[in-house]
Amino acid sequence: MTTVQQASSDLITAGLIHKELRTDRLGRPATYLPSTPSTSTIAHALAREGAPDGALVITDHQTRGRGRLERTWISPPGQDLLFSLVLRPSLSPDRAFQVTAAASLAVAHAIRRETGLDALIKWPNDIYIRERKASGILTELGICGDQLAYAVAGIGINVNSDPSQHPELRETATSLKREAGRTLARLPLLAAILEILEQFYGRLNGGEFRALKTMWDALSLTTGRQIIIATGEKVCEGIAESVDDDGTLIMRDLNGSKCRFVCGDVSLALRE
Repeated sequence: MTTVQQASSDLITAGLIHKELRTDRLGRPATYLPSTPSTSTIAHALAREGAPDGALVITDHQTRGRGRLERTWISPPGQDLLFSLVLRPSLSPDRAFQVTAAASLAVAHAIRRETGLDALIKWPNDIYIRERKASGILTELGICGDQLAYAVAGIGINVNSDPSQHPELRETATSLKREAGRTLARLPLLAAILEILEQFYGRLNGGEFRALKTMWDALSLTTGRQIIIATGEKVCEGIAESVDDDGTLIMRDLNGSKCRFVCGDVSLALRE
C-alpha cells in the first residue's frame, strides 16, 4: 500500500477545505479520502444517492485515476490536486461540453491568478502551460431518460509533482512547480478554482454561456493553430478555426474543406 506523505503546511482535510472556501455552494459538502481508486467513481455514487449540487470529493492519491479515452492519470501521493465535483446544471445532455468549458476556464483563470503562469486551454479539456499539459478535466454524465440528472467534473492538476520522472510524460506534461520554480500550496489554489468556478457556473445556469465562451476562446491554445487531429485510425491536418457551443471543433483541412470533430486527439507539435 502506498503511504501518502506531505508537508504539514500542505495538508488537505475536509475541515481545512471548509476554512479556506469562499463559496456558497461549490465544495459543500467536502469528502476527503487519503487514497481512493478514483474521485469520480465516488462522486458518481454520491450523486446517485442525492448529493447536492457542488459536492466535492478530493484525495491525496488516486490508484486508478482516469482521463479522457480511458487513459490513466499518473500522480504521486500528496503532490497534486485530484478532485471531482457533483454538478446539477440546467442543461440538456448534448450541452455537457458547457460544463467542461466552465471548469477549464475556471482552472486556467485560477492558475493565472495564483501563480502568474500563462495557462491556456487546449481543446477539448486540457490546461497547458508553455505547450505542455498541466491539467485535465473529464466530465461524465448521469442521464435519466433524456434528461441530465447530474454531471461529475473530474479535475486533475499537476501542482508539485515532476512528470519528467515518467518517460512517457517527459515531453508532453509539466507541473505548476516546474513552471513556477517553487513549491505551491494546494489549498489556496483549490479555493481559487472553486470560487471562480462558482461564478462561472452561476452564469452558465443563468444562460450566459456565450459570454463564457468568449472568455474561453480568448484562452484557447487550439484556435487559429495548425493542428493534427487523430480520431480512431483517421488523421487529419489543417487549421483549427473555431469551437461550437456544443464543443465541436471546426477545422479547415489542407484541401480547404471544412471538417467537424466531436472528439479526437489534437497534436500541437506542428509544422509552422
